[in-house]
Amino acid sequence: DVEETTAIDVTQTGEDRKARYTKRRDCQGLIGIPTGISGLDFMLKGFQKKQLITLIASTGVGKTWLECIVGAYMQRNNYRVLHFTTEMSEEQIIDRYDALQTAYYHSGFNYSRFTDGKLTPEEEANYFDYLENISPKLEKLIVDTAEGASGVSAKIDLYEPDIVMIDGAYLM
Repeated sequence: DVEETTAIDVTQTGEDRKARYTKRRDCQGLIGIPTGISGLDFMLKGFQKKQLITLIASTGVGKTWLECIVGAYMQRNNYRVLHFTTEMSEEQIIDRYDALQTAYYHSGFNYSRFTDGKLTPEEEANYFDYLENISPKLEKLIVDTAEGASGVSAKIDLYEPDIVMIDGAYLM
């Protein structure tokens, strides 16, 4: 009988630990995927593999916006983002990402006018430029409806994202 264990004999892992420290030194402590929020990156050292970050707050205070802001930043920095939604339509989430990315690449973009369909001619031109010329060059962003843990797991296997956002994980 073979007994498996996750125990680590630290007397045998010096090179691994040295390599981890060297990576932290070379990256100035930021060893995970940066969020674009300096205080958060300082505290978490970026989002790291095998980490579960959970945001809990009252309804309507901006959790989904924060996910979209962080996801948009990561997408601009060449990370594949998979964003699951349970409380909003895929189109609403995509609109938020479009607005954030358009505002990043073109200043003066108004989200309220965007959702009302009342962009100024300049804002509309900037939005269309983003869709036609910038968006296709960004790293992959997949927005989907979360349909249980097994569905989420299957989509992760399919798309192989660098980061997964699940809005409304309590419904999983």
